[in-house]
Amino acid sequence: MLIEIVELNWTALKMQLAIVSVCWVIVILSIGIDLHFGIKKSKEQGVYTHSYGLRQTTKKTVQYLTFMAFMLFLDVLNPFWYYFDYRALPLASVFGAIVLTYTEYKSVREKAEDKFRENVEGSAKELYQLLKQNKDFLESLDKKENENKI
Repeated sequence: MLIEIVELNWTALKMQLAIVSVCWVIVILSIGIDLHFGIKKSKEQGVYTHSYGLRQTTKKTVQYLTFMAFMLFLDVLNPFWYYFDYRALPLASVFGAIVLTYTEYKSVREKAEDKFRENVEGSAKELYQLLKQNKDFLESLDKKENENKI
């Protein structure tokens, strides 16, 4: 892109910026799709959607857009296109969009299994905490049961 700016080739620059914009929109849409399916799965499993998950999505969005900005930076400063006749393709941004979209695809596909594992672990921990907190009550029930047998 730097070459197009120096040569004042606005047509090629506009095309490159359009491709970069499409890449950014695809990444943002993939984050939105992952958020949608995450909320949907939590509702199906009866788990309340906390602000923690939404904060994680916000952090992920910031990280992904920072990554895409870095890829745009690489595209702008890429001097290698100078040696080729065709140089109007921001490959770093396209590559970044492909990688991040694939990551979100894998996240959507694995989300149900991971949440199930987290729920099983969480349920065991909750059961242990419940038993620990109600230890005295359970012991009194056990004593009453033993007294009734006698």
